[in-house]
Amino acid sequence: YTALSYAWGNCDITQLITLNGRQSYITENLAIALRHMQHESEGLVLWIDSICINQQDGLEKAYQVQRMAKIYSSAAIVLAWLGPARDDSDLTMSK
Repeated sequence: YTALSYAWGNCDITQLITLNGRQSYITENLAIALRHMQHESEGLVLWIDSICINQQDGLEKAYQVQRMAKIYSSAAIVLAWLGPARDDSDLTMSK
């Protein structure tokens, strides 16, 4: 699997998405990241903490947070989302 590391951003600003036929709210920053990673002809399997961990279950969250190092180190790839390009920051990444 591919793990996605990103800053949650403002949790009060959310967007509705559909995952496996179920609607879910995600932070605006995650929605932007997913739009940038989306490829029309290829699927991408991601492990995303805010989706894969039940945020309503305090016990599960506490357990999974303790496992985060293992989750990320076991991933085939870890992507880091730093946010959309700003002030020519994308020029730095293209070199």
